[in-house]
Amino acid sequence: MLPAASRSEPPHAARLASTDMAIYELKEGLLIPLPRLTFLDRGPSSALPFQRLSRDYIDAIAPGTRVVSSAYFQPDGRGEGVLAIDGDANLVLIQFEHDHVGAQMELRALRLATLASSLTFARVATLYSEYLRSAADPRDAATDLLKFLGWSEADEARFGLDVRIVLVAADFSDDVASAVVWLNENGLDIRCVRLQPYAVDGRVVLDIQQVLPGPETPRFRDQVRHRERAARASDLTKYNVKLGPIEHEKLASRWAIWHS
Repeated sequence: MLPAASRSEPPHAARLASTDMAIYELKEGLLIPLPRLTFLDRGPSSALPFQRLSRDYIDAIAPGTRVVSSAYFQPDGRGEGVLAIDGDANLVLIQFEHDHVGAQMELRALRLATLASSLTFARVATLYSEYLRSAADPRDAATDLLKFLGWSEADEARFGLDVRIVLVAADFSDDVASAVVWLNENGLDIRCVRLQPYAVDGRVVLDIQQVLPGPETPRFRDQVRHRERAARASDLTKYNVKLGPIEHEKLASRWAIWHS
């Protein structure tokens, strides 16, 4: 077995992935763990160029999508977002976070997705035209969208029937992961992509993985169901309430509160 170099890691909040996992460099017979970076460590002003990554390498994050706007969504200062479409003409909101657990990012993404749900092909073509112009790209927006979708002409009735959400962060808290699992099981399409930066000889290496839906989905599904069972058990508790000479027996909690 190859010896591993010693390392120490700072304390952090609960995370989706096991903290025992790391990326190692094999160097002179040693397995050396690469130092993890966080977007906060690098500072907001020197954060990774998400807009450029989303424009030029979107398939690494959300395969099969086409970015149509980097300005339509303006999340708070902790993150960035881009609007895209997929080959089925669904709208795709891709939200990047600068922090390492993506705290409450699913709630912000839901608000933004609600705004996107009313977008039409014509409106998206206008946004895409502005996006191409900002990148000095001479392509015609509507023509390029039709080519991407494999359509001969615009069909508003088939466009934007669903809104997908892709959350991208260096890691995700258990609360975010549980919320995503629950929302997915109730008809939404939300994916969590972990984009973890590492330092290598002054360079930045990115480990990009979709973690939800993924191997850990059953664990968070069990957490959600445990909470639901606990809530139902609490609702089934019966109470006896006595008011003067009158006693009410075996009341559900809401009726016990009303009678009291």
